Amino acid sequence: MNIDKSVQALLHGLQYKKLLENRIISIQEKYDLRKVDIEVLYFLAHCGEHNTARDIRADMNLTKGHISQSVDRLQKMGLVMQVPDKEDRRYIHLAPTEQAKTLMDEILDAWDSLNQSVFAGITEDEVQVLKTVAQKIKNNLEKELK
Repeated sequence: MNIDKSVQALLHGLQYKKLLENRIISIQEKYDLRKVDIEVLYFLAHCGEHNTARDIRADMNLTKGHISQSVDRLQKMGLVMQVPDKEDRRYIHLAPTEQAKTLMDEILDAWDSLNQSVFAGITEDEVQVLKTVAQKIKNNLEKELK
């Protein structure tokens, strides 16, 4: 199969990451956060009950060390709290504090603006096809990495 450079670039995600960095730099500076901190907060805004460090690692491909350091930093800043699981004390859930609400709103706005730019001119049907293809690629990658 011959995959062109545009598809390879999409798979690498470098341009997307660069654009994301441009969109969140003002938030990083305003709140003295690192990129990984913003990614963790963004994850927590969308994850529902799947809000452990393990869930972050599985979904965002961050290292245990980056997650641990970020959670520690965010806790010290009063932006995240750890909540023991009610049924199994081995699991620690992460939850944003009330103090993090304004910051998380800014992060969500930045990500939404980014996605509106990236997906400009793309129909809902095309987005659905992209989701299907992306899931198949993700499954193939996971299979190969095991």
